[in-house]
Amino acid sequence: MGSAVEAYVTRLLAAEALVFVFPVWCYGLPAILKGFFDRIFLPGVAFKLGEDGIARPALTHIKHVVSITSYGSPWWMATFLMGNPPKRQIMNYFQLLTGGRAWRGLAEARAISGRPPHGAGNAARVALPAQLPWRPHQTA
Repeated sequence: MGSAVEAYVTRLLAAEALVFVFPVWCYGLPAILKGFFDRIFLPGVAFKLGEDGIARPALTHIKHVVSITSYGSPWWMATFLMGNPPKRQIMNYFQLLTGGRAWRGLAEARAISGRPPHGAGNAARVALPAQLPWRPHQTA
């Protein structure tokens, strides 16, 4: 494990919450975010393999997982026609890695298309991470 990976693993193991902010590309996670997951969420870090060969969650200390995404297409197309793949990926992935212990939320913004979020309800959802009972870890 390289020093850059070790630094992120150390921060992951000390974290109580994870916040991901990313654009949705072709109805999926950006390749760089997928690559980050592949490099950091390693066996022994994100999950542990038991002697029986079954993977067990190792991120049970994580209390909150929040994703803030942006789409360039209408919300209804992403949700109803495509099934909102990024939401399913993040929610399912972290349900497994945290053993279902973390609160998981998703906020969607309209940043790519240049349009503001629709309605006060959506704006409140985008602001949600700041209202959670935890504060992000400050790093120098």
